[in-house]
Amino acid sequence: MMEQVVGVGRWTLQLLTRAERSLLPDSYSEHLAVALSTCPDLTELALYRNALGSRGVQLLCQGLRHPRCRLQNLRLKRCCFSSSACQHLATALTANKNLIRMDLSSNSLGLPGMTLLCEGLRHPQCRLQMIWLRKCLLDAGACGEMASALSASPHLEELDLTGNPLEDSGLRLLCQGLRHPGCRLRTLWLKICHLTAAACEDLASTLSVNQGLTELDLGLNDLGDPGVLLLCEGLKHPKCNLQTLRLGICRLGSAACAGLSEVLRLGGRLRELDLSFNDLGDAGLRLLAQGLQQPTCRLQKLWLDSCGLTAQACEDLSSTLGRNQTLTELYLTNNALGDAGVRLLCQGLRRPRCRLRVLWLFGVDLSETTHRRLAALRRSKPSLDLGC
Repeated sequence: MMEQVVGVGRWTLQLLTRAERSLLPDSYSEHLAVALSTCPDLTELALYRNALGSRGVQLLCQGLRHPRCRLQNLRLKRCCFSSSACQHLATALTANKNLIRMDLSSNSLGLPGMTLLCEGLRHPQCRLQMIWLRKCLLDAGACGEMASALSASPHLEELDLTGNPLEDSGLRLLCQGLRHPGCRLRTLWLKICHLTAAACEDLASTLSVNQGLTELDLGLNDLGDPGVLLLCEGLKHPKCNLQTLRLGICRLGSAACAGLSEVLRLGGRLRELDLSFNDLGDAGLRLLAQGLQQPTCRLQKLWLDSCGLTAQACEDLSSTLGRNQTLTELYLTNNALGDAGVRLLCQGLRRPRCRLRVLWLFGVDLSETTHRRLAALRRSKPSLDLGC
């Protein structure tokens, strides 16, 4: 069998194909189209690694356009269709008012596909709230199309462009849409988009204007310290409402921590910060702790996995845990904290003002004595999730 039913329920149908070498017969999509038009309880359809091809998508969209179709979530990840299929998907977006989530990741859409798709996104009848376009061969030109969609779509709240070579020029075009008063986007993922520090200047100006954006993922981009320092200018703006910022693997050092510390000191909306896999070192952590220890800091979750921290950093972290009233989750996996560092952390965890509920120490080399000390701490604070 080519296809395997992974999960079938009243509300969800998921189909996973084991092979991608040949297109599925048209009857495959025809049967799915009939199901969409005759099963009003079907609200989610996921086709992963199914070789539908453009013709298959065209047939599937006939069911999506049917008045009885109630599908809300359509996932066509890696389904081997090209840009021409986007014309049919765009038509479906304008005809189906129930469709609010769409995942088209790992299909060769390119600029032609994005141009066609955005015609549907800009249509007044489109109700789409979330679209994932990971690894769709999108470039700077595609960002111009998406910018126009962002300025015209009052419903689109989540956009994932991970793994597309947008580059700084594409990001500049995208920011034009983000700064438009009609943009309602709340979540934007830009991981692995070939961005540099120059892109952060456009993002900073966007954050000072766009009050709706609350989550931004810039992981695996070569931003460096200069880029993050530019970004911090936007984060410090009174109109910035960003709550979640992910900067994993962005080639950051201690200098970036100085800017982020100032952002934390000023308070603002930031609640979650991911700095994992950056060479912050103990010096960077000390700077960051200065912001964390301020009563104005509102951060709740902090990721510092693989950040080159040692036992010395734990002295600052221990002091932070005793002062910070909002931090509830701290991730320190794969750092060379050692027994001495974890003992210092335990001192901070025992302080009455400590509000931490999650502390992960996976990948930290600890002795049996330290493990027993952590076990005793678990017993005294049963609400604490200690991962080690």
